[in-house]
Amino acid sequence: KDVYKRQGQITYKGNVDGSLKDFVAYGILNSNLGYSKLDVHLNTEKGIEKATYRGEVELIDFDLRRWTDDPNFGTITLLAKITDGSGLKGSTASANLETTIKKFEFKEYDYANINFKGSLNKQLLDGILNIHDPNADLDFEGKIDFTKTVPEYTFVSSITALDLYKLNLSKKPLSFTGLLDFNLKGKKLDDLQGTLNLKEAKIKSDSSINELKELTLISSLDSKSVRRISVKSDWLDATVEGIYSITKIWPSLKEQLIRQFPDIAQTLKLKKSNLGDTVINQRYKFELNGKDVSALRDLAHLNIEA
Repeated sequence: KDVYKRQGQITYKGNVDGSLKDFVAYGILNSNLGYSKLDVHLNTEKGIEKATYRGEVELIDFDLRRWTDDPNFGTITLLAKITDGSGLKGSTASANLETTIKKFEFKEYDYANINFKGSLNKQLLDGILNIHDPNADLDFEGKIDFTKTVPEYTFVSSITALDLYKLNLSKKPLSFTGLLDFNLKGKKLDDLQGTLNLKEAKIKSDSSINELKELTLISSLDSKSVRRISVKSDWLDATVEGIYSITKIWPSLKEQLIRQFPDIAQTLKLKKSNLGDTVINQRYKFELNGKDVSALRDLAHLNIEA
């Protein structure tokens, strides 16, 4: 209801030809959030599950901030094309999708030149995302598969430039380049399983440049909820095994390092935080073999919160 209130009065100027169950609409839609151009064909004569559709929708300076009630967003201008569309239910929907985002504002930064091309086939989304912005230049190809009991995510990405500081995603100068691929499955962050591989990475901050040739992370979870995460890289090798939360394991490990290995913690400039029972409620054992202490120290106190 709140979303409809934010839209205010909606007006349409254009043509609608056909019947209620088989029509073509061509015109301009106006609301308090912006305006859009429509050129669509929808046929529901055989029912929602077997509906067919195609067309183009163009949003021009659409106010995402007002629509979502999230101050991080701004306006967006895009052109979306749908071909060979069929089915309007998640279990039956399929279509070819092509979207060009001319402008997208997030955290007061205007992204440009974002393109997506892919297909949706009954809860399986397969596509390619390209961003060629001066401060975010990357190619992203992958699949999101919701056809199985546990969703699966498979992605490969080449990141040529990602300047988090200029994108207003970091308080301090921080940029990243590298090659990333991962194959994961899970319904939420704390039950994710699979592998992540990072190659030829370069992390640049205001005080250092660190290169990482390769990092491989493997996460597994057995029937007794015992999780094992292993990391192998030219910076460090590490294993954490036990019953713990992925979202809380880093602050817990940091606290353990401060308590049990004060010399290492001092070298890494780790600061004690107010974690309450976080450490007590995490049951695990860990092994750590540091190889490049200077890189680890730089990584430990990067601040990427904007």
